[in-house]
Amino acid sequence: MTLWQRILRALEIGFEAVLGRARERGDKSEAFTIGVIALGAKLSKADGQVTRDEVRAFREVFHVPEDQHENVGMLFNLARQDVAGFDGYARRIARLFEPRSPELERLMACLFHIASADGEVSTPELDFLGHVAELFGWSAAEFERLALIYRQDLDDDPFIILGVDRDADWETIRKAHRSLVREHHPDQLASLGLPDELMALADKQLARINAAFSRLKELYTVPRLTED
Repeated sequence: MTLWQRILRALEIGFEAVLGRARERGDKSEAFTIGVIALGAKLSKADGQVTRDEVRAFREVFHVPEDQHENVGMLFNLARQDVAGFDGYARRIARLFEPRSPELERLMACLFHIASADGEVSTPELDFLGHVAELFGWSAAEFERLALIYRQDLDDDPFIILGVDRDADWETIRKAHRSLVREHHPDQLASLGLPDELMALADKQLARINAAFSRLKELYTVPRLTED
C-alpha cells in the first residue's frame, strides 16, 4: 500500500484525528505529509480561488507518481472541503517538532512553493503563511527572512538565497553555501524522518542554492584554494 493510499484510508476518521494518531506513534513522515496536504489545501483557498498551478505545485512537492495522481487529488480535495480551520492543523503539527526546527522550515518551503505556483504570492496567502510561521515559533522578522528565501515569485537574489550580507567576504559566502548544501542534502532530509517523496523539492532548492553560489563566484575574486 502506498503512502497516499494509507493516508487516504486513514482520513476516513478526519485530518485532525490522523495527525493525533501520528503524534502518538511518533510517525513524523506521515504527519509531515498530512500537514502539507492540509495546510497546502487551505492555503490554496486563502485568496478565494484554487488554481490548477497550485494543485500541480502540490504534486511537485512530493514528486507524485502518475499512477497516484488520482489519490493525491482526492486527498487535496478532502482537505479543501474540511470545515476545520487551518489553525488546528498548524498547532498539531507544531507539537510534533521543535519550534523553528529544520522540519518545520522544510514544511514552510513546501507551502511557499505552492503559493508561488501561479506566479504571485497574494496578500491573503502571505497573511496565511505568516500566521502559520508564528504558530511554528518564528518571529515576524524571521518570517520575512523565510519569505525572501523561499518565495519563487521574486527575482533570485543570490545574497538572500545564501543568507549573507551584500558586503560579506568570500569565506563567509563559501561557508554559508556549504552549510546550506548540507542542510538540503537528501541524506540530511532522510535523517529528519521526512518522506522520500519530498526529495523533488529539495533538489530544486539545492539547484537554486548552487546557482546563487555560481553567480557570486562571478562577482568575487575567488581564492584558488577555497574555490569550492
